[in-house]
This record gives sequence, structure tokens and C-alpha cells, in this order.
Amino acid sequence: MEMIVVKKSNCVWSVRAAFTWLLLAHLAGCGRGSGPTNRLSLTTTVNDKVVGVTDLVFDNDTATTTTDGKVERFDLRDERWFDESRNKWITLAESRKWTENSIAQSRKTLEATPSTDTKPLMEWMISPRFDVTQEGDVLLLNSEFIHYRIKTAPGGPQLKNLLKYSRLNAYRKAMTLRQALPLPELLVLKELENRNLLPLRIEFLYTSPTDTLTSIIEMTPFDADQ
Repeated sequence: MEMIVVKKSNCVWSVRAAFTWLLLAHLAGCGRGSGPTNRLSLTTTVNDKVVGVTDLVFDNDTATTTTDGKVERFDLRDERWFDESRNKWITLAESRKWTENSIAQSRKTLEATPSTDTKPLMEWMISPRFDVTQEGDVLLLNSEFIHYRIKTAPGGPQLKNLLKYSRLNAYRKAMTLRQALPLPELLVLKELENRNLLPLRIEFLYTSPTDTLTSIIEMTPFDADQ
């Protein structure tokens, strides 16, 4: 169950899309199957209403998500994701190039944007930064706008594929949903990788002068053969 307090705005929904990877990332460390396949389920609830249920399956060098019948595919060996709208595979190099171009375009937009309440957030999304501390098994990433509190465990054999999937999915969402750059997600992923940590429980807080979003995530793992 995901408990979220939301005031609707473009900024809030953009940030909400930006941390979806972490909700799914938690699942990859929870599978109880003894083989190479782990099947896990994520239920997303907004304001006491279930808005989506996602199945995430890791099978050897592939990852697949299914949400309301919509399937997304990821090739973890060659590090690419499948764009259903264009019926083609998008490589990690292509995703990074798209992000570089988007950052350049965003900087031009910022230069032409007058000072507003949302401009500092726009600037932060282009050049995100967190103050990172660790208290026991809890990793804390704090910034002016976004705060993560992540309960972790030492990384195991699943962590490498988890990180590959999470990076690809961050780029996929940015390129297909066009809601937010993937840079904050990538920073959090890098921190988990550097510390060899697997996320177990995620608490997320987004604040701005006009909006607040908080989230506590609980996930359900399934054995692959069930």
C-alpha cells in the first residue's frame, strides 16, 4: 500500500513520476523464488484510492513490468529498453544523449523564464544535489525539495540487475512521459551502488511553497511459480 498526500500540480506529478523507479526497485530485493525468476507486485494508492497495480518480473537478463495490461520490456544484458510507441529498442547511449539534449534545452528555457515560485525547482531538477548521510541501515538523502529515507540491506547478487533496470526505467519514463529529467533518480541509484545497498523500505517527502507529497511504500512479493 502506498499512502500519499497530494495537492495536484504539474510539479507534484512530475516529481511523483520521478521516484516511481524506487518503488519498483524495492521489489527486486524481495523475491522469495529460488530460481533466476522473481515476480513482485506494487500497488499504488493515491488519496485512499488504488490507481494502479504493477507486476515486475526479473528473469535472468530481462525485466518486464505489467501495469493495467501495458507491458514494458528491458534487456539488462545489452542495457536497452523497448519503446512500444516506436517499435524499437532504445540503448543506454541513446538515452543518455537524449538527456544531454534535454538538459541543454531546459537551460535555454530557464534563461527565458521570469522569476517564479517554481523556477528554483526547475533549476534543481537540472542540477540536483542531495546531502547524504547514513544512520545504521537507513540512508538519508535530503535537499531543498526532495527527501528520501531508505531502509537498506547489504547488496547481494540481485543488486547489479536491479540497478541496470532502474537506470533504464528512469530514462524510459523521462523520454516517454516527458514529465521530469531522470537526474535525481540517477543520483540516488549511484549512491546505492557506491554503498552496495539494496533498498528495503522507502519514505519519500516532496515539499515546495505550494505543494506537499509524502509516501510510505509497502510491496508484495510472489514466488515465480505461484
